[in-house]
Amino acid sequence: MRGDTARRFCCSLSCSRMRDDANPGVSVLGCVMVRQSKIRFEDRCLSRVLQRLRVEKGLTLAAVATHLETSYQQIQKYETNANRVMFTTFLGLAKALGCTPQELLQEVEAEMASASGQAN
Repeated sequence: MRGDTARRFCCSLSCSRMRDDANPGVSVLGCVMVRQSKIRFEDRCLSRVLQRLRVEKGLTLAAVATHLETSYQQIQKYETNANRVMFTTFLGLAKALGCTPQELLQEVEAEMASASGQAN
């Protein structure tokens, strides 16, 4: 531990990982620690699009997860940048969201253009 830095268990008393509350660049989602500064702009845009499309179509995390044969927690991790989306998962997510991979990619590109325009 560094000095008087408060440290707590990451997500529960049974978790062996510790969280450093004095480190502002780290967020915790369960046991997954993500350095926000290391997340690529493109990944952040993809995550926002995935969540927006899911909500617009009235789908729950569980519904999308069932389609991909995974847990709702995994879908939540994709939407919060805790885990990166692999290409095969990208294809499955597009299908689960009722669009083609090309349409999903166009949505991400539009999000990137919008987000970069807001930064200027």
